[in-house]
Amino acid sequence: MSPNHNHRVIRGESSWNRRDFLHAALGGSLAFASGMPRVFGKMSNAAPQESDHILVVFQFSGGNDGLSTIVPHGIDEYYKARPRLAIPKEQVLPIDDEIGVVQTAAPFKQMFDEGNATIVQGVGYPNPNRSHFVSMDYWHTAVNAGPVPPTGWIGRTMDNIDPKGAETRSILHIGTARNLAVEGASHRPISFREADSFGWAGPKDGEQAFERMNRQEAAGSGALDFIRQTAVDAVAASKEIRLAVSNYRTPVSWPAGPGGPSKATRDLRTVAALINSNFPARVYYVSQGGFDTHFGQKGAHPGLMTQWSQAVKAFHEDLVRLKQDHRVLMLTFSEFGRRVKENFSQGTDHGVAGPVFLYGSPVAGGVIGEHPSLTDLDKGDLKSAIDFRTIYAGIARDWMQVDPAEVVGPEFKPLSFLG
Repeated sequence: MSPNHNHRVIRGESSWNRRDFLHAALGGSLAFASGMPRVFGKMSNAAPQESDHILVVFQFSGGNDGLSTIVPHGIDEYYKARPRLAIPKEQVLPIDDEIGVVQTAAPFKQMFDEGNATIVQGVGYPNPNRSHFVSMDYWHTAVNAGPVPPTGWIGRTMDNIDPKGAETRSILHIGTARNLAVEGASHRPISFREADSFGWAGPKDGEQAFERMNRQEAAGSGALDFIRQTAVDAVAASKEIRLAVSNYRTPVSWPAGPGGPSKATRDLRTVAALINSNFPARVYYVSQGGFDTHFGQKGAHPGLMTQWSQAVKAFHEDLVRLKQDHRVLMLTFSEFGRRVKENFSQGTDHGVAGPVFLYGSPVAGGVIGEHPSLTDLDKGDLKSAIDFRTIYAGIARDWMQVDPAEVVGPEFKPLSFLG
C-alpha cells in the first residue's frame, strides 16, 4: 500500500486482470504465506460503541531528558550538575517548591492545572539498558529478560479484548517504522506515514476498476481469492482514512509553526479526525523523534517541548468540542531519561529513570511518586522507583478492561491514576 514501494505500471484496458490489479494494489508484491497477519483478513466496519475506550500513545523517541521537562528547580544539586544546561528558575512553571514544568511546555502545564494531566515520576525498570534499541524493545514488549517476544503489550491487550481478531482496524500506527508494541498474535496494526499518501499504489486509472472487478463475492477459497479480498479491504480502509482526514474541519486552533504544522500536530489532528469519523480503532500510536540530545540540547529540547505540548493541548480541546474527551486516555513515555550531569558537548547522555505522562479528561491529575534523588545515583543516573509495567497494568485493568496479568504478567500491581 505504501507509495514508496516499486510497482509495475500496467497500461491499456485489455491488460487488466485480477492478478494485475492485485499486483498494483499491493504496491507490486505478491509474496505471501499461509499464516498471514490478521490485518489481511476482512476488515470489520463495526461502528465503535460509546463505552469503547480509546488509548492514544505518544512516544518520545531518543531518550527524553526528564530533568528538562519536569524541572527540579528547588533542588540545588540540579544546578550544580548542569551549570550550562539547567533550566533557570524563572523559566519554570512551578508545581510546588521542588518541581515544575519547563516554560516551553506551558500548554501541558495548563492541562495539569486543569486536572487533565498526571505526572508519574522516576519510571524505569530493573537492570536498565542504555541502548535505544534494547530499551525500546523492553518498553514495547513489557519484557526485559530473555528472548524478545513476538508480541507487544498493546497487541496482547487487543488479543484479550478480541481473541479471534475479528476487528482488524483496532490498532492504528502513524510513523515511518512500526514497532513491537502494536503487534499481537491475532491483531496487526494499520500503519502509514501520512494519511494523504496512504492508499492505492498502482496506476491512477486502476483503483476504481479494481473495486468494480472485486465487488462480486470471491469465487473460491484459494490463496489468491483471500489476498484479493485483502487488497479490496485495504483499499477501502485507506480511502476511509484519507476522506476522514481531508474532510475534517474544526474551529480549534491547531498550532502551525513557520515551516507548517509539526509532525506532532499533523499526527494528532489525524487521530482527532478519525475519532470524529467513528473509525473503530481502540489504540492510536504516534511518535516524535529528536530526543537524543547528546549535544546542543539547549537549542533542540525547548522546541520539542513546545511542539508536543501545543499539539496535545489542541488535541484535548478538539476532543472536548467533539464530546469524545471522556473516551480518550493519552500516554507519553520515552525509552529512558538522560544523565544528571551535562556532558562536554552541551548535551546529556543516556540515562535511566524519567517521567511518564498520562493525560486527558479521564485522569485524576496530580503527581505520582517522589522525584528521584539527585545524589543517590545509579552510575550517574537517576534511580527508578516505579516500574513502567505497573502503568501498563493500570491501563489494561482500569481503562481497557482486560486482565493485566495477560498483558504484563501477574507480578506487576496496577498503578491507579484515573479520576
